[in-house]
Amino acid sequence: MYGDSPGPHPIAKWSFDEGTGQTISPSHGKKLKITNSALTGTLGGSAENTDNDPTRVTNPANCMQGNCLEFNSANPEYANVGDTNLDINSACIWINPSTTTQPIMSFDATSTYLRLVSGVVTPTGFTSPTVYVNGKATTAISTGWSYVCVTSETPITANAVRFGIANGAYFTGKVDVTEFFNFVLTPSEVASLYNLGAVSFR
Repeated sequence: MYGDSPGPHPIAKWSFDEGTGQTISPSHGKKLKITNSALTGTLGGSAENTDNDPTRVTNPANCMQGNCLEFNSANPEYANVGDTNLDINSACIWINPSTTTQPIMSFDATSTYLRLVSGVVTPTGFTSPTVYVNGKATTAISTGWSYVCVTSETPITANAVRFGIANGAYFTGKVDVTEFFNFVLTPSEVASLYNLGAVSFR
């Protein structure tokens, strides 16, 4: 299991493997003990309203690990975790975007988010960020599955985490395993995480 791997362990992780229902829960492994109840979220705006829910993809052949979420910006659709009570230095996410100009996710209500701009991974609100795509220090990205990591020596406060929305715009594509770390991942650690996912998941 990915969370049990002999590598850097996150303080928050979502795999979106529930398959049904409105809840998205933090992932667990034998070595990965995540107990922060603030990490549990919902599809769309609330557990009572399904209007803005992304689709749960339950065919592993279409995801990176197990199940995943598929978003359609026309609806619009998103997943909401809210305030995680965490300060983080690194965030990594598997994405399969339909286009290379669109948002990915937000970390707070207004100023800290991750998006794609003309094929470039563009973090906003991070101090001197380093961006990795598929295990390498680069900002260039294309459509299809990619592993995106952003690191910063200065932590950001993840107090309004939402997947599929940022800066008032919405994402179209798929999202899978997402991890937060309270330390700066090294280049070798990012490469290890990417290689583990690319080999183990597909």
